[in-house]
Amino acid sequence: MDPVTVIASMAGRLAGQMLLTKLKEWRRPEVVELRKITERVLHEALTELLIGEGAASGERVDLVDRAQHVESALSPVFARKDVAERLLDAALAGTAPAFDDLVALLQDQGTDLRSLGFDLNDFLGDVTDRLRTQVVAAVKRSSSALFHHVVIGTLESRLPQVSAEERMIGLALPPPRHFVGRDADGAHLRARLIPPSDGDTPRLQVVTAVQGLPGVGKSTMAAHLAHDEEMGRAFPHGILWANLGLGAKEQTRAELARWVRALDQEPDPAWPATYLSSRLAAVLRHRRMLLIVDDVFAAAEAAPFLVGGRHCAHVVTTRQPAVAAAVASGRHQVYPLKVLTPQASFTLIELQAPEVAASHPEAVRALVERLDGLPLALNVAATLLAAHLESGLSVQSLIAALGRDAQLLSEAPPPDLAGLVDDTSPTVAAVFSRSVSVLDPVNRLRFAYLGSFDGKPRIFTLDQAAREWAAIPAPDIGTDKPRPEETVHKLVTRGLLETVGPETYRLHAVLALYARWLLGNLGNL
Repeated sequence: MDPVTVIASMAGRLAGQMLLTKLKEWRRPEVVELRKITERVLHEALTELLIGEGAASGERVDLVDRAQHVESALSPVFARKDVAERLLDAALAGTAPAFDDLVALLQDQGTDLRSLGFDLNDFLGDVTDRLRTQVVAAVKRSSSALFHHVVIGTLESRLPQVSAEERMIGLALPPPRHFVGRDADGAHLRARLIPPSDGDTPRLQVVTAVQGLPGVGKSTMAAHLAHDEEMGRAFPHGILWANLGLGAKEQTRAELARWVRALDQEPDPAWPATYLSSRLAAVLRHRRMLLIVDDVFAAAEAAPFLVGGRHCAHVVTTRQPAVAAAVASGRHQVYPLKVLTPQASFTLIELQAPEVAASHPEAVRALVERLDGLPLALNVAATLLAAHLESGLSVQSLIAALGRDAQLLSEAPPPDLAGLVDDTSPTVAAVFSRSVSVLDPVNRLRFAYLGSFDGKPRIFTLDQAAREWAAIPAPDIGTDKPRPEETVHKLVTRGLLETVGPETYRLHAVLALYARWLLGNLGNL
């Protein structure tokens, strides 16, 4: 008989013995795939072993007789449940087991291992290594029948012990300094997201879409939920935060990799986004986590992140009603976030510019009405008003100037700025323009250059900003320039940037639009 056929048949029979215990535990497609891999591995290992013996001895070896002898010796070994399970489980879990104790046990029970003519411990180790390599290659395909068994079986039991410092995974916004006029919104969203107290109640995947105008406070609401104590108790394993924004396609993998790195292991650079997403689904199967996907412009961009199990909840923020409807787990899970009421708007300015609100309440209320209850614009306006008063300038004249600027923008907005005016209002655009115009020339120019981060989530580190600013032509910026950290501090205090972590900052999408317009009109700065 052909030796190749003999070895192949031998590998098939031994693989069947090894997998006998798995037939009752696994769905059939998984066993079929694993059996094919095991047969292939045993065929390679046995062929190398048997052919190698002949080459090493220099003698003619009857491979058929030798194969039959090896099979008769290995068959009772592979038929043992403890041997087969240890070998398979080690290969599936990616560990390197020692077989010394099993070999010693076999010898104590009278198994004649010397008749094998090779070291059984070394052979089993070689088979395990080969199996592990083949299984890893297989489960990199999320379409593999083995994928969910291997990933879930090896990861779902590793429930993370999350400390207070580690609860937040991703570049989340800090807790809002001023959470005004949103208590009812927060309560409604908590009710939608927190699972029933009865842990046995069936629960489908929950995806809540928070939809609203640019600058209305969607990200701030998400940050409030992320840092809320009641939400923390409901989702004790932590918060996953991804910031997408425009150009999210290139950012999707980076954010998924960040989550995998935190929950599982360092992701292989070759793993595609689809595999990372599938792996996260397995890792999160029994976790209780809140997944937040901020600033989504297309439903397809959010999909890879919506992988939490029935104990998780998801929040997606978007300005697009169609996106909200597409990603939410039902019409009732779309939450339109409205603008602030006039009183809440006044209170927000009052908290940040108390002297201005106290000395010019009517003028501030008039400005509040024109800012349409958008918290982003109110925050920027408050810092602008406070700085104006501190400099000894007239608040009334500033508000009047904002009105004139808004009138001009409403009548004939510059083409590149029309989107900002349309997305917000002429008064909001005027507030941004005035806030930037009062900066010194160098800091104004540096703010404009932040517009070059277009096409990516506008979250960046101090080092990234410094590199961007270092590229500004010398004649444009001069020689007398502040340090990068001084510029960032100035922009933060003006409400033009948000701090999201140590030396890490966020430029709101609406402000980024204005920065890009400035960048395209450098001659007018």
